[in-house]
Amino acid sequence: GVNISVAMMKNILCFLTFGAVTHVSCFVPGSFRPSIYHPKGFQGTRRHATTTMETSCGIQFYPGKFESTVPNVKLTRSKDGTNGVAYFDFDMPSFFEPNAEDVPEEAIVGMTMVDEEGTLVTSQVNARFQNGRPTALECQYVMTEAGAWDRFIRFMDRYAEANGLGLENANKPPPPPTAGPAKTQAI
Repeated sequence: GVNISVAMMKNILCFLTFGAVTHVSCFVPGSFRPSIYHPKGFQGTRRHATTTMETSCGIQFYPGKFESTVPNVKLTRSKDGTNGVAYFDFDMPSFFEPNAEDVPEEAIVGMTMVDEEGTLVTSQVNARFQNGRPTALECQYVMTEAGAWDRFIRFMDRYAEANGLGLENANKPPPPPTAGPAKTQAI
C-alpha cells in the first residue's frame, strides 16, 4: 500500500474526514470564463496517459516518472487575459494504487508539466481522502500574465493530443453521450 509519511503530510495539504469524502472547493469569481479539458468519450472511467520518454510531454509528481492517470482539467481566465488558473483533478493517480510497482517513498512537493519547451511547475497539490485512504490529487497552476497563459495552452495542446483530450467551453452544454444504450428506470 501507500505509506503516508510525516514528510508527505507536511508537503501535501490533506483534508481528512472519517467515513466521508472531503475535497477542496474552488470558487471562481464571475469575471472568469471556465473551460474544461476532458477525455474524449469520457464515461466516468479512468484514463491512462500514453506518455513515454520518447514523447517527452506529460505530467510528473516525481522527477523522471510520468503520471499515467489522465486528469480532468478545468481552466479559468480573466476577461482581460492577464491571469488564469488551471485546476487538475487526478482520480486515483498510479502511485495511490496498492499494487503499484516502483512507487517512490519521498513526499510529493509539486506537479511538473514537461514538454519540448521545458517545464511548468506548481507546488499547489492537495490530496483527497475517502475512509482514510488517498483517492485523488487536486492541483492548481496559477498564471499571472498573458505569456504564462499562452505557454500553458501550448503545453495543454501537446498533452491533449498525446492523451485524447478535448476542449469544451463550460458555457455551452456538453455533447450528449455517444456510447451505450439509454438506461431507463421503472417508476
